[in-house]
This record gives sequence, C-alpha cells and structure tokens, in this order.
Amino acid sequence: HIVTAPMNGVIKSVKVKGNDVVQKGDFLVSYDDMEIKGKQRIAAQTINISASEIVKQERNSFFDSGIRNKLEESKADRAVKTLEYQAISAQLNKLTLFAPQSGTVILDDPTMLIGKPVKVGEKLLSIVDPKDVEIEKLLTAHETHAIQKGDDVSVFLDNAPFEPIKGVIDRVMYEPFLTPSNIVSYKAYVKVQAHATPPHGR
Repeated sequence: HIVTAPMNGVIKSVKVKGNDVVQKGDFLVSYDDMEIKGKQRIAAQTINISASEIVKQERNSFFDSGIRNKLEESKADRAVKTLEYQAISAQLNKLTLFAPQSGTVILDDPTMLIGKPVKVGEKLLSIVDPKDVEIEKLLTAHETHAIQKGDDVSVFLDNAPFEPIKGVIDRVMYEPFLTPSNIVSYKAYVKVQAHATPPHGR
C-alpha cells in the first residue's frame, strides 16, 4: 500500500523508519498545522463579524425594507463563510496520517521528509505485507536453465550482504532484455518468505 499526501503542505514529523512493523491505525506522519489553523481562526472571526452584522440588520429591518433585502444577502454570505470554515476544519483531520493497514514500512530516509513541502498525491512511504513482498532478480541466460518456479533461493542484497533473504521463485520471464550495461538478462521474481525481513526495494 502506497501512502500518499492527502493535501498540499509541509511535513512536520515522521514517526516511523524503514523496516518498522506497524499496525493498522498507527501514527505515521504529521503535517505542519500553523497555516491551516491560522486560516481557521480567520474564518471563525469572519463568521462572528457576519453574525453580529446580521443581528443589527434584523433589529433595523422592521423599519427599513432596504435593510431587509440586505439582511438576506448577509445571511447568504454567512452561509458561504460557514461552508468555507467547515472545509478548512476538515483539512485539520488530514494533518495526521495513520497506517491504513498492518505491515512493514518501506522508507529510505525519514529525515528527508521532515520539513519537505509536498503536493497532494505525492508518495510518502509504503507499507507492505511480508507475505506479498517479492524481489526482482536479473539472471544470465545460463542461470535461467538452473532455476525454475518453486525453487527455494537465498537473495543477498547490496545493502545487507551478510543477511540473506529466503524466498521461493515465483516466476521467470524468458523474454530477454538489455541492461544499461548491455548485458542480455532475464527477470526472475522471488516471493519472500513471510518470516523474512522485507528489503528496502523490490
């Protein structure tokens, strides 16, 4: 599951790091709330001023038909301002992000998010179920003949060369392609065992 930014803003804090195991509902990330709370205060003040003006107009509307017309406009304006206030208040509920599911956090460097301006829809981190993690492995033509679906394998990653990840070959793609180094390779996908620690990447 990819956790994305629900709105534009600046990230204030990140409560998790890569490989942390979280439960559904756990605290993940929070936005800086100063700007939105400032807008909320201004919107509330505007509504209060509008309400006071309406009270005055209601008192005088008995004696002046022109004020009665103005009163209806003021009430409509207050209704619009109330909707704006409610929209701003709803944003406050988006300032804190919680884990949408249980799993393992995939995140390179949480400090890179802190203080970062983000846009709605931008990826922040991922949460994966260890049962669904797979690793893409590049094979030479010779290696494709040595393995097949269902084989048990150990994968050694560059960032953890002494901590092999146990898995099973899920599928092998027999369509060749050239790597950036101009080496003919084939892709194999390893299904990580449920008790293994998920890698930082696919």
